[in-house]
Amino acid sequence: MSPALVALLALPLWACGDKAVGTDSGAGGDDSGTIDGTDVPEGAVAEAGPALVGHVGEVLTLDGSGSVGESFLWDFGDGERVEGEAVVDHAWAEPGTFTAVIQVTGADGGKRSDSTTVTITLPAADVPPSRSSPLAVGPDGVVWAVFPEAGEVRRCEGDLSSCRSVAVCGDPRALAVRAEGADDARVAVACAEDGAVVVLDGDGVEQARHDLGPGSWPWSVAWHAERGLVAALAGPGEVAFVDEGTRVPVGPEPRGLVVAPDGAVYAARYRGDADGNRVYVVEDGAWTDTLSLAVDTTPDSDTTTRGTPNLIEQLAISPDGGTLLVPALHANILRGEYREGVPLAQDQVLRAVVGTVDLASGAETARKQLDERGRTIAVVPSPSGDRLFALHPGSQAITVLSATSLDVSGAILGLGEHPIGLAFGDDADRLYVLSWLSRELRLYDISALPSPPSLLATAVLGDTEPLDPTVLRGKQLFFSSADTRITTSGYIACAHCHPDGGHDGQVWDFTDRGEGLRNTTSLHGMGTGALTADPDLGLATGRLHWSGNFDEAQDFENDIRGHFGGTGLLSDPDWAESSDTLGPEKQGRSDDLDALATYMHSLAETPASPDPIAVDESDLFTASGCAECHSGDAMTDSARTEGIRHDVGTLTDASGGRLGGELDGLDTPTLRGLWETAPYLHDGSADTIGEAIVAHTDVDADTAERLATWLRGL
Repeated sequence: MSPALVALLALPLWACGDKAVGTDSGAGGDDSGTIDGTDVPEGAVAEAGPALVGHVGEVLTLDGSGSVGESFLWDFGDGERVEGEAVVDHAWAEPGTFTAVIQVTGADGGKRSDSTTVTITLPAADVPPSRSSPLAVGPDGVVWAVFPEAGEVRRCEGDLSSCRSVAVCGDPRALAVRAEGADDARVAVACAEDGAVVVLDGDGVEQARHDLGPGSWPWSVAWHAERGLVAALAGPGEVAFVDEGTRVPVGPEPRGLVVAPDGAVYAARYRGDADGNRVYVVEDGAWTDTLSLAVDTTPDSDTTTRGTPNLIEQLAISPDGGTLLVPALHANILRGEYREGVPLAQDQVLRAVVGTVDLASGAETARKQLDERGRTIAVVPSPSGDRLFALHPGSQAITVLSATSLDVSGAILGLGEHPIGLAFGDDADRLYVLSWLSRELRLYDISALPSPPSLLATAVLGDTEPLDPTVLRGKQLFFSSADTRITTSGYIACAHCHPDGGHDGQVWDFTDRGEGLRNTTSLHGMGTGALTADPDLGLATGRLHWSGNFDEAQDFENDIRGHFGGTGLLSDPDWAESSDTLGPEKQGRSDDLDALATYMHSLAETPASPDPIAVDESDLFTASGCAECHSGDAMTDSARTEGIRHDVGTLTDASGGRLGGELDGLDTPTLRGLWETAPYLHDGSADTIGEAIVAHTDVDADTAERLATWLRGL
């Protein structure tokens, strides 16, 4: 028996009324006469009225005034019924989504029914949560958004009719507005690359600049009602109380940040691992707990995947303060031919998820997987708390969910290139979207959802474009999973495994690709910064991948066509001629593919380390033989036109092959930026730099630790 039929049979008979036998496709209207030969009760009309949203204990009015009949019976969906008038008041004692049904009895005794939905949430907390986001609306209705490449924030009036840019710092990534009144707005901006937090007043005038040190990488910032500014420092793994000048060590890579109404601070680890992911909890200025986000081992299906929650960049808390909302990418690191004899498939590699954590118990209560979406970067509750808006940057879409059941209730599509921020103003029907790589702010009227929303206004993100047009185009392609030339079904973007051009921290089973277990490498530092598609001018680190199986960035066309499920950026004749990754060059055959390569060539820098070098161990590095392979400024002997590989004693059965053949060695990786690229080695078998060095043949532990300390500072 189908679940739908079971649910129907479970309804009380009167709730079905004549609809159960198909006498009317909807409620209301003139019910006299017959439909399909079936008598319709004379004078009985059932109209339950509009859907309602309210809080626990709040008296709501169910408006059945459109109903006509001799008597009216309401079932409120919470176990209570009342017989009386068509318009009634009721209060619900528990949060949830309820179906309220009105039964109308006509003059001839026949019964009709209609239903409406009532969503009940807990009342909002006295102190609203403060979350870090690339987009925020202040208490004065002013809209603020970051523009990382320009080093600016954009300040716009609420209707987006008037905007201006404010130069603030290098690489602003997130901001938060203090909500203490329209006349005293303060905007805190997290400047990742600069290692600083800047505070602006409501007009955008700088009030303070807090230098948190090179390599601190403050990705997020929020306001604490009692302790002032709070920042998540991804570099040293700390939560900083900026105004107090104190720091709390919490663990690797805190990014997403939110302050709960009770003052607890929650910071999510950005990249998960084989054990899952976690959210750090700081209370009263000290680390107190870690909330676990476990690996999901439920078998893969057409609409779900197993995996670890990854790339958690923003957090939110429900308006009542009781539920932590976690947007993530589900990385299916359990699947693969070596691991379980099942190849990776483009629709089973990753999937967008929204997780919920009950803050009273600290337990994850639900994890909603969203089909045909590759990543959730943000999830924002509606002001009343009845709905959640999950933002998917690659597929340029929002999924609307019930906050109580996580059932999908709608979608907003076509948001522009790589949207990264959502925010509500005072009006719950007005939703702002920051479409980063379209360089645009958007304002939607969502009052008619689930019908398509109206786009009320747009505004440009900046006055000038800081990137070369080819680099910007390549960046848009790199971050997109909406372009069917790149991927089918909206799952995979280059940036889903190489976020911001970096790495996802995962080890994938690429055995079905003719390779093996492969630890995702960062693309930072691979380019020379030259604005060219020519690989001889653009590549700084030689051949690509652990086995050196690509010799130009344009070879990612092979991944696009073979593993992303895309139709490709090359024409079919050009693809047929250049599909061999070490054969004829793809460069010069497609403007878009060359733009994609040019963006990757622009990734010339590695992130600054939080651990400055105390002792120069370069002589030990050379004496130990490391410089024989890790040579030159790029610290690699890899060359684009030569196949240089080494077996340093780390190959195993799990290492698989190379281009479908024997794996005789590994392409030498750069050692620049090692501090943030854990795990290490081609198969991710080393958790630390020291372990990776010891895994090489003939390296003792003491030498390894000295070298590891030095390399971490590069």
